[in-house]
Amino acid sequence: MKRIHLLLIVTLCFITQNIEAQDLLDGLKQVADMHNEEHGNDSNNNQDLSEEEQRQAEEFWKEKTKDAMDFINGIDKPYHQCLALMGLYSYHFLKLSVAAEEEEDCKMKYDWYGTMLLMNISGTFLLPCTEGFYNLPEEDQISIFHDFLNSLYQCNFSGDPLVWTPLAKKAPKIAKDIHIGFDQPFCSNDEGANYYSLKKVYYLLFEWEAVVANTLAIGKKMEALGCGG
Repeated sequence: MKRIHLLLIVTLCFITQNIEAQDLLDGLKQVADMHNEEHGNDSNNNQDLSEEEQRQAEEFWKEKTKDAMDFINGIDKPYHQCLALMGLYSYHFLKLSVAAEEEEDCKMKYDWYGTMLLMNISGTFLLPCTEGFYNLPEEDQISIFHDFLNSLYQCNFSGDPLVWTPLAKKAPKIAKDIHIGFDQPFCSNDEGANYYSLKKVYYLLFEWEAVVANTLAIGKKMEALGCGG
């Protein structure tokens, strides 16, 4: 499971239209193999899986990576791409946090926190797009975020509150992960109604002060466990 998150981290940091999908997948696998080799059995990565189960897991990941790449590359507005990456990053950081807090085995918990630490630091690769977005006037941020949400779903106040757009239906899991990553913004025709969700994600994950604070907080949790190394 941690291997999947490590692959996702690299994908989110380096996803681009200028990289061939297979080249990226090969690079991701190499990074993961290097990580596994460095940490050996202590990492508990896939050590309980049969060869067939590992093959199935890798095939599953390749398909998920392809969906994410196709989805991001299918967005034709740069700031929308940036927002999509922010939402995906937020979603998976939250998943890691929950996994770390719920884990009972000390070494596994330590590993989860270590992966969170890596993801937190790797998130700085997204800073050029996030800082560029937040240097825009606030009214532009509000308008762009509202437009981005509308590219994923439309409001339907007479029935299901969310009607997913053709873009979202191309990769429904990715679209829903982005929605959850932004704290599930509610359906509204008011452009500014969900701006708080966007600011919350930015100030908790992407602002430099947040990156430093998260690094220190995660490091303290790892040290307090007393089972690392």
